[in-house]
Amino acid sequence: MINHGRTLLLNRAGDTRPDPAYFLEDYVPADFQPVELTDALSRVYEALIGEDADDAYANYQVWIILRAIQATEYASALTDLDPRITYLRERDVPDFGFKVLSTDQSAVDVHPSAQFYQKAVRRKLYHRWLMTMGAASLMLVTDMTGEGVAQKLVTGTTNLTDPIMLSTTDSLSVRLGAYPVALGAQWELQGILQPATGLPQIVTALEQLGGMTENEILGSTVEPYLTFKKLWKEHILLHYRLAGYMLGYIYKTEEVRLNG
Repeated sequence: MINHGRTLLLNRAGDTRPDPAYFLEDYVPADFQPVELTDALSRVYEALIGEDADDAYANYQVWIILRAIQATEYASALTDLDPRITYLRERDVPDFGFKVLSTDQSAVDVHPSAQFYQKAVRRKLYHRWLMTMGAASLMLVTDMTGEGVAQKLVTGTTNLTDPIMLSTTDSLSVRLGAYPVALGAQWELQGILQPATGLPQIVTALEQLGGMTENEILGSTVEPYLTFKKLWKEHILLHYRLAGYMLGYIYKTEEVRLNG
């Protein structure tokens, strides 16, 4: 299976993946269906990714974990599963923050709220909206990434609107540099929030799962689990420790997949 280890780590259906240009997206076989994880594997998955995470957050977490593994000499454990890997190509993480994708009002400045440049408060990173100015000072705000359609009353003073809420859940809003706003005016907006996690937080989350979960993942007395456990328990460098635990997780998920 191409990108075998990554696909198991992500554990999301291949036939519902976003467009290849999406945030840190990589190839998942179209016929892959999520593995039904054991309780221990589920605890790890929920700690690091989570069923409620959007694809951007899930891709970002997988990207951090795989980079850690690939920075060690134990990366061969991934190619042992399948040598066909596409995710090692050079790529940049898309810019976090706010962007105007398109508008028919190019002379109107758009001022995003500070929350676009703060850490995400939940496991949703990618947002996209279409704003269309309607009659009676009502702005139609269409959230194209899951929060539906809403009408917002637009108020303001000369040449500046009050904040127009885009996502109340994440406290994201914009001000437009024009008031009143022209009828029919449109803006397509994108926000990519920065996750609050990194390598140290991921390792801490695994430590907090405790010995029972750790033993179910790494407790086998045969290789390669003995090596994986030794890395996790004894190595002084975080990326080696993470590599040990997550390689054990991937291999254990593969056992479950093969055994049905």
